[in-house]
Amino acid sequence: MGVMFFVSLLMMKRVCTALIITLFFILPASGQDKGPEVEWQRVVATEKWKAANDIVAIPSGGFAVAGYTYSEATKSNFWISRLDVTGQIIWEKSLGGTQKDVAKSICITKDGGMVVAGATQSKGAGNKDFWIVKMDHRGNLIWDKTYGDFGEESANSIVETPDGGFVVTGYNKSLGNRNGLVWVLKLDSEGNLEWEKAHGGELGGGIPTDVGNSIVNRPGGGYAIAAHTRSLGAGDEDMYIIVLDALGKLVWEKTLGDTKEEYAYDLFAHDDGTITVAGYTDSKGNGSDDAWLVKLDKSGNVLWDKTYGGRSADQVNCLTIDEKGNYLMAGFTKSKGPEDSGVWILSADKNGKFIWEKTFKGYDGNDNIYGIANTPDGGFAVAGKVRFKEAGKSDVWLTKFTGELNRSIDWYVQEKTKPWMVRGEFEKTEAYQKRISGANMKKVRDKYMAEAINYHGSSSIILDNAMLSRFDADAESFQVIIPKFGKINVAVPLNTAQIFKQNWEYAEFENPSYILLDGKLVLAKVEMTINGTRYEFNYPKGADTNAKLEFKATGTVANEEIPIYRGSGDPLKGLNVARAENLSVGKYYALIIGVDDYKGSWSPLENAVHDARAIEKLLRSKYRFNQIRSLYNEAATRENIIDEFLWLVENAKENDNVFIYYSGHGEFEKKLNKGYWVPVDAQTASISIYISNSDIQTFLGSIASKHTLMVADACFSGDIFRGKTVSVPFDDSDKYFKKVYNLKSVQAISSGGIEPVMDGGRDGHSVFAYYFLKALNENKENYMDGSQLFDKIKVPIVNNSDQSPNFQPVKNTGDEGGQFVFIRR
Repeated sequence: MGVMFFVSLLMMKRVCTALIITLFFILPASGQDKGPEVEWQRVVATEKWKAANDIVAIPSGGFAVAGYTYSEATKSNFWISRLDVTGQIIWEKSLGGTQKDVAKSICITKDGGMVVAGATQSKGAGNKDFWIVKMDHRGNLIWDKTYGDFGEESANSIVETPDGGFVVTGYNKSLGNRNGLVWVLKLDSEGNLEWEKAHGGELGGGIPTDVGNSIVNRPGGGYAIAAHTRSLGAGDEDMYIIVLDALGKLVWEKTLGDTKEEYAYDLFAHDDGTITVAGYTDSKGNGSDDAWLVKLDKSGNVLWDKTYGGRSADQVNCLTIDEKGNYLMAGFTKSKGPEDSGVWILSADKNGKFIWEKTFKGYDGNDNIYGIANTPDGGFAVAGKVRFKEAGKSDVWLTKFTGELNRSIDWYVQEKTKPWMVRGEFEKTEAYQKRISGANMKKVRDKYMAEAINYHGSSSIILDNAMLSRFDADAESFQVIIPKFGKINVAVPLNTAQIFKQNWEYAEFENPSYILLDGKLVLAKVEMTINGTRYEFNYPKGADTNAKLEFKATGTVANEEIPIYRGSGDPLKGLNVARAENLSVGKYYALIIGVDDYKGSWSPLENAVHDARAIEKLLRSKYRFNQIRSLYNEAATRENIIDEFLWLVENAKENDNVFIYYSGHGEFEKKLNKGYWVPVDAQTASISIYISNSDIQTFLGSIASKHTLMVADACFSGDIFRGKTVSVPFDDSDKYFKKVYNLKSVQAISSGGIEPVMDGGRDGHSVFAYYFLKALNENKENYMDGSQLFDKIKVPIVNNSDQSPNFQPVKNTGDEGGQFVFIRR
C-alpha cells in the first residue's frame, strides 16, 4: 500500500460549486515513481445523470469530450462539449430524442471540426442504430446519419482515415445469427457508406456475442480492432483482435483468453507493425478481474503479457503511450479496499513493467474512466464518471495531468491567439493586416503569455496552503512558508506576534501575480491581510531564486460602519430562517460573458475578458453559486449567448436566483432609440447581428427565478431600464425583510447610462469592474443585496470616470420590489 494524502480541491468549485469535495489519491510508497501531478480536475454536474465516454486533445488548444446525459423525461442524449486548456467549458451540446441515445467516441477531424459515434434509439431503422454526427469547431451540426437495420446496432469507436473519411466499429444484431457480430463501416467524408464488414461466430444468446470496442489506423495502412467474443475462443468470452487492410479485407484475427472472461477494450498500433491490447482477464492474475496488457507481433503472436491488480475486480478501458514510450492505462479498481477503490490510472514501461498508479474515490465505488488522451504539452487527460453521496447521481469527471511547463504555456497561448489570426468574413484586407501586424500581435501574445503564467502559477503555487513558522523572538519575525515557492519573512512586533499567530487561519491572500524565472514559476506579487493589517510582497527585481523575500506592512484595512438605507443590512436580520419555510433559498445560477477579440468594424478591447474571468473566479471562491456558465471571446457568439439565456429560461425555477454579467462592446441606435450588446461574431455595423436590450428584457422576463440581477459593463448599457419602477420602501423590521425576500426581483446594474464607458482602469480592469470586484471582495458580511452593492460602487465610479452607473428594476419583467442577495460561502 502506498502513502495516502488528500487534496481538497478549490479547482473543483469551478464547476460544481454545490458540492464540497475532498479527493483521495493513493500514491506509490516512498521512493517509487509518483507519476505526474494533477493540473486541474473538473466535475461537470447538473441535475441530470451524466458521464463522459471519450476525450481527445485538440492540437490548437483545449479538449473535446463525448458522453451522455440522462433524465426520466428525455432518457439519454448525446452530450458533446468543447473545453479550453484550463478545463473550462467553451460550449456543450445535447443531441437526441426521447429514447436512449449515447455517444461513445469522438475524434478531431482535419478540417478542425469533430465527428462523434454512438447509438440511437430515437431515430434510424431499427431498435437501435449506429449514429454518426459531424460538427464544426463551434459545435454546429454539419451532418448526421444512422446505419443499421431492423435489429440492434451500436457504434463504440470511430477514427478519421488518411483519405479524410472515417472507419467505425461496434456490433450488429441484424446480420447473420442476429446475436451480434463485430461490425466495421468505412465512410467517406460526408458519411456515405463505402464498405462494411462483419466478423465473429454463430453462438446464440440474448446479449451481443461479438462486439468491436476500439478501432485504430495502422501506420502501414489498414486498421486494427479490439473486440470481445463469446462465439469464438476458449472461454466464456475472449479478447478478439482483428486486423484489416485498407479495403476491409481480413489480414489476420486472434483470440486471447482461457476458460473465463477476457475483454479487449482498447489497443495501440505501433510503427513497427506490432500491436498492444488493453482490457481485463478473469482467467489469470491476482483477483476476480485484473487489468491485462498484451503485446502482439505483426502476425498476432503474443510477445508478452502482464496483469495488474489485486484481490478484487480491476479493469482498464483505455490505453495510450506517452512521449517516453510508456503505457498509460485507465479504468477502475476495487482492490484498494472500501475506502480507496474508484477510478484507476496506471503506467507501465515498454515491456509492461509497472511504474506508478493513482486512484480517486467517489462515493459508492462505481466510478470509472473511459477515455484517455495525450496532450501537446507532454501531459495527458482522462474522462469518465464519478458519483458523490451529496449528489446521488453520476457526474462527468475530467482530469488533466501536468506536462512540460513551457510547452503548456505555448499550448495555452496558441489556443487563445488562433481565433485572433483568423480573418473575419466581413473584415477588409487592410484592417485585417493592421490587426495582426507585428506590434499588435506581440501585444496580444504578451497578454496571453502573462495570462498563461498566472494560470499555471495559481495552479502550482497554491496560496491557501501557506503555513506559518514559529515566531523568531530575537528577529521579531515569522516566515510564511508557501509550498513550491519558498519562505517569505514578515516582520511582526513582539507585542502583537501572538495575536498575529492566532489570526493566521483567517489570513487572506489577494491579487497574486506570477512570473517565469529561469524556467520556474515564481510568485511575483501578492497582498496579505491579517487582523486588519495589510502586507504586500513584491519579488525583488533582478534577484535570483535565493534572494531574501519579505512581506512589508502597507497599512490597515478600515472597518467602516455602513449606514442602513433602502435594501442594506443583513437581509435575514431578525428572521429565524430555520423556522421560516417560506424563506427557503433556491439555487444560484450565474452566466458570465466577456469579449475582447472583436474584428472588422469593432475594435478589440483590453480588459473585458479579464474583468469577466475575475468576476467568475470571485463568485466561485467566495459566494454561493450552484452552477456558473461562461462564454469568453470566440464562444460569445450571438447564437451561444441566446442559447445560454434559453438555458436559464428552461432550468431556473421559481425559487432560484440568477446573476448575469456582460462585459464587451455596446451600441446605441439613435433612430430606433434602442441599445444593443455586441457579440464576438458581429463584424459589421449591422444591428441585425447584435442582441438588443429589448430582447434581453424579454429573456429576463421569461426566466422564472425569484431574483435576477444583470450587470452590464458596456457602452449604452443604461438603455436596459427605459423607465422607472416602484420599489418597496425600506423599513428596518421583520415585515420588510420578509416582504422583500418573498417578492420577485428583476434588476440591472449598468456601468453607465446611454453613454460610452471606459475599458481601461486600475489593475487591468475597467473602472466599473475594479470597484465592482472591490465591493464583492471586501464584503465581510454573510449577505449583501444588490442595492448595497450599488451603493458601494456608485460614488467611486462617478469620481474616477465620466460615466454614471445605474441600478434599477428592469421594466416590464415582473419585478415586485425584491432584492437579489449575494450569500458568502
